Amino acid sequence: MEKIANELIFVVNAAAEKIKFLDNVKACIKPAPNKWSIKEIVGHLVDSANNNLQSFVRAQETDVLTFPKYEQYHWVEVQNYNNMRLYVYLEL
Repeated sequence: MEKIANELIFVVNAAAEKIKFLDNVKACIKPAPNKWSIKEIVGHLVDSANNNLQSFVRAQETDVLTFPKYEQYHWVEVQNYNNMRLYVYLEL
């Protein structure tokens, strides 16, 4: 388990190093009209992690495994990630 945790820390730190040097304007560029920008992808990952955590907690408290649906495209749209500054600060 410790090996996996250390590998995860390494991957997160490596990604943080790359993200912190991204140009804020370039991070808003969509490679195609139906594709997400870097900011939208990062925002989606945060949204998804939060939704998954809630699902894991609820799954431990009930026998019924039906949870609110995660509308990922809607969430990315309403969060408006491209109009946010891209800041990353991680200390592990």
